[in-house]
Amino acid sequence: MHFTHRDHLGGGGVVIQQLLNGLGDEFSQSLAIGGAGPLSDWCRKNGIPVARVLTDRLWMCPIGLVQLIASIRKIRPKVVMLHGQWGGPLGAIAARCAGVRNSIYVAHCPAFYHSTTLWRSIRNYIAEVIPCKLARTIVTLSEGNRYNYLFRGWAGEDKLALIHNGVGGSKAEDGSLRPESKKLRSIQARISEQGAEVNFVCVARLDEQKRVDWLIEAWAQFRRTTKVVAHLWIIGDGPERVRLQQKAKTEILDGSINWVGADPGGREWIASADVVVLSSAYEGHALVPLEAMAAGKSVVAFRVDGIEDSIIHEETGLLSQLGDAQGLAAQMKNLINGDMRKRLGEAGRIRVQQYFTEERMLQGYRKVVFEMLRPES
Repeated sequence: MHFTHRDHLGGGGVVIQQLLNGLGDEFSQSLAIGGAGPLSDWCRKNGIPVARVLTDRLWMCPIGLVQLIASIRKIRPKVVMLHGQWGGPLGAIAARCAGVRNSIYVAHCPAFYHSTTLWRSIRNYIAEVIPCKLARTIVTLSEGNRYNYLFRGWAGEDKLALIHNGVGGSKAEDGSLRPESKKLRSIQARISEQGAEVNFVCVARLDEQKRVDWLIEAWAQFRRTTKVVAHLWIIGDGPERVRLQQKAKTEILDGSINWVGADPGGREWIASADVVVLSSAYEGHALVPLEAMAAGKSVVAFRVDGIEDSIIHEETGLLSQLGDAQGLAAQMKNLINGDMRKRLGEAGRIRVQQYFTEERMLQGYRKVVFEMLRPES
């Protein structure tokens, strides 16, 4: 049984979908989820049992916890897999109360990266320590994430498993998109109409983690230092959208930023880009760089946990120091060069095929589950 506190198809939701789809031959699976949305809709269409619980709003979580305990007791799963920051503590408590000791906490977005105030530090400590103590295994998605759990003493080596995210599988064997995709052709035509020489694409939620404000600063610097006609396409929505659009208006950008909004065709936008750019302050293990590399696209990002595992600087992409908008702009300027874009993109494609396939990811989860189910466990 999988549990996530909120229904969405961000990075964590995509991984849940991959697990439900990829492990279906070996395991009977179900999903408990907070709220209703695209992930639960997908499960119902594919015949996967879904239990809705009231955990998508913090103030409803006490009721949702009771519902979750009842759902686990009804289904009696051998293993409960917990996804996400609030899915971890709520699911770990519910599994223990329901008598299930085999639980796996998948740390898609560890809370400690945004402990910026005393209240957040206390809240995030509770959110991470509970699943670290109660779960049998903690799955981290990057080396940096793993180090942080060890450094804080929240989990020992014997409890930690490193499983990188993967791409590929259902859309195309090599992780790229089929050229005949109607959505892909539509996006390519839309980009072409703007007439830019180089198109940069950012696919991200517009929230404090993704730091699109730094990207806007970098873009303004890029525009001031190059005469190339370039456009930035921002695909995503979130609580920071109004503030970010207002910030963009204060710069002389000549309409070079295109705010697309939320769009389920993120991979098609990536495949249509010349360069994929991210400005995240931290990640679990970001899917966007993997999807870009799988499509043979060059990537520019900050040097942070969850991205450094994927991108080797100057080999498969270009990295800048965290928060250095001028540095990010300089790396974007370097990728005006089409030959460099091609070289990095091809190297990135090879790296994804070697280390970050969906099947490799699924093998990691299979191993964790099977070891947990061994009789001596």
